[in-house]
Amino acid sequence: MNLQLEYMNLKSLSLAAVCIVFIFISCERTSEYESPFYRIDSLYNFKSYSSDLAIDKFDNKWIATSEGLLRYNDSGKKLFTRADGLNSDTVYRVVTDKNGNVWSIGANNGVCQFNGKNFIIHNPSTRSIPKMIDPTALMVDHNNHLWVGAYLGLYEFDGAVWKNYESVKFARNMWARKIFPDPENEGSLLISTYDHTIIRFDGSNYQQLDKIYDISPYLIEYIIKDETGAIYCGLDGKGLLIRTRGTNSYLSISDKIYENSVYRIVPGNNNRLWLGTGRGLCYVENGKVFDYRFSEVGMGYIGEFALDSRGIPWISVHTRLVTFK
Repeated sequence: MNLQLEYMNLKSLSLAAVCIVFIFISCERTSEYESPFYRIDSLYNFKSYSSDLAIDKFDNKWIATSEGLLRYNDSGKKLFTRADGLNSDTVYRVVTDKNGNVWSIGANNGVCQFNGKNFIIHNPSTRSIPKMIDPTALMVDHNNHLWVGAYLGLYEFDGAVWKNYESVKFARNMWARKIFPDPENEGSLLISTYDHTIIRFDGSNYQQLDKIYDISPYLIEYIIKDETGAIYCGLDGKGLLIRTRGTNSYLSISDKIYENSVYRIVPGNNNRLWLGTGRGLCYVENGKVFDYRFSEVGMGYIGEFALDSRGIPWISVHTRLVTFK
């Protein structure tokens, strides 16, 4: 009798515990999904996935996918492929310039320009400019010059003329992941490579850096400088580095190391700083971090996103396009 009573009490306690857990989980999920995001479905086919995103001055969203270059706007979507003049159906990177040109690189050599009507394939090959082999990174600087990181160093295009800055010494490890303007050296570039090094290019020479901003180069994922001269670095596992007047401070995004990574930084309206992180999309305002959990966006890691002309974020997440309501 006592055993039966104990069993009934234990069963009641277990049922109560389950109810409490269910209520807690339900409240948490409700809280999580009361978000400002919505997903644009059926943007890609089931085989394709995205790897990069850019927004041009007309607010067209350009997405680099495994099936071609996808344009999305209020009129709908359009997938451009080799049949339209693209040089590769597999697109890795896409950027836009101030004139509205869209630049992309993919599985084939060279870089592709879309001028709003036609695709133009650039693959300069002259006595002074070697053929562009395996381009891996794109960047448009403040002068509206296009920079391409490829096997034989950097290529620069000013809108009329191509230049190549060949690097024999660094050829084997010049596989550029990203290219940034050097915040502390005007006219120089910083090249983040796939072997986790940072190389400075000063317009004529390459130099591999042992340290940058007093930290190891392999930690750096992204670099920008704002109008006040403050430098922001997204770090792998270390959050956000803020450098002002030569002094470093750090802002943690999460107490979990695998979430505390900042992969992209985009300045927004009202001094807001948007961050693509290991835990989703965040923004920093007045020194405080406001985050949107990955469950609302579809995944934890966000490496590529862009802001439209209204300052609204757009995120390409594998097979979905996500934005604010």
